[in-house]
Amino acid sequence: GGGKNPSDRFSPATRKAMELLPEIGAITSARLRSHQGGEHPADIYQNPGWMPREGKPSAARQFGRGMLNMAGSHLLDLMGLLLGIPERAWATSWSAPNYDADVETHILFRMKNGAAVHFEAVLSPFSRTGYFHDGWDEVIEISGTRGQLQMYFVTWNRPMEAAPVVRLYLEPERKWQTFSFPRVNPFELELSSFRKNCLEGSRSRPGIEEAYWVDCWLDGCYSSAESGAPVNFPSILP
Repeated sequence: GGGKNPSDRFSPATRKAMELLPEIGAITSARLRSHQGGEHPADIYQNPGWMPREGKPSAARQFGRGMLNMAGSHLLDLMGLLLGIPERAWATSWSAPNYDADVETHILFRMKNGAAVHFEAVLSPFSRTGYFHDGWDEVIEISGTRGQLQMYFVTWNRPMEAAPVVRLYLEPERKWQTFSFPRVNPFELELSSFRKNCLEGSRSRPGIEEAYWVDCWLDGCYSSAESGAPVNFPSILP
């Protein structure tokens, strides 16, 4: 879901994707996108309830700094988990007229392993797009030298209405495999893991370091979008 919630780490789909990732070989590129729609009014870019007015920020601004922060932060966390640390990024943003926050942010990352990552965070006006045709279009697609791995996530606040899907293509076999999962609430899995770690005195992951890295990537990408110049992350990260 939105914000910095790391619950998607605890999804069975994410765990399966991590298990399958070595099968696609060396990672060459990836596409990550969160197009959040389906629950918004059709005139979202002009709707008075969403526009800033009388000193009150827009709904997008209230939910977070903007769509990169709101829709993209948890995907950035998954990017770090699945693909490692980014080395460099160039970002560009778009805002609807009179908006006070980014409505769309698009980023090209270069990872430390040399892979290119295309990243999108979008406030979508569409109601039937996405894998589940509900306006929620949140996908991770990772390409390697031997195949491709795809992950399709469900709407963050309705995890029991559908289950995420993982698809694996391997070129040597020239075929797809689709993995389905039971409908579970990843928030509950996250809290259960945190409680277990507290009782055992173990350190929970993700922790403060992962949160700090995501904040650095967010700030760097917002700076890049404002300046139009790439940002070099080794100058930001410790």
